[in-house]
Amino acid sequence: MLAYLQDSELFELQTQIVEINGNAIVLQDTIFHPQGGGQQSDRGTIDGIPVLQVRKSDKIEHGVEAHEFQVRQTVQLKIDSQWRLRNAKLHTAGHLLAHIVEKHFPLKGVSGHHFDGQARVTFDASGPVDKKQLVEKLEDLIKQDYDFTVQVSNGEHRSVQMADFEPVGCGGTHLKSTKDIRLKIRNVKNTKGQWIIGYDLH
Repeated sequence: MLAYLQDSELFELQTQIVEINGNAIVLQDTIFHPQGGGQQSDRGTIDGIPVLQVRKSDKIEHGVEAHEFQVRQTVQLKIDSQWRLRNAKLHTAGHLLAHIVEKHFPLKGVSGHHFDGQARVTFDASGPVDKKQLVEKLEDLIKQDYDFTVQVSNGEHRSVQMADFEPVGCGGTHLKSTKDIRLKIRNVKNTKGQWIIGYDLH
């Protein structure tokens, strides 16, 4: 089970090791979000052993250094809560930006990158966009508070919805509302038919 899909504020969990491939540990359940979807992986520990990276293919592998873990061993997971919440805030801010832009302009979000200092959302344009109007609208609407709801089906398939905007499929971590997000537009670029909006958090 991917526990982080159910609750982005679950920071500790007891689970069991189901597979070991060298220094890659596969767990029965995990609270560790892997790198992907434009979001960095979580940091934390497995029984006090630092997790160096988290990757997902057909399963989620937790990379550690030297260890003495065994299959079927019960272990305690703990993630860095401040790092998790920072990344969740960046990711949620990307949704906020995309929802507002798509609702008010002929733009469709096609990708997001939510790394601190590099955060941006890329949009395809289906019509003309006035850059000044775009920035003014964003600066006005991003100040509002929007609730975030999450629905999970079959343990892994999840959709998220912000206020009355259209729900979207997403496997990242999110805040429960946007009230604590202080989003600042860093830059707006129009290149090769795409609009790229960079943002930072105060």
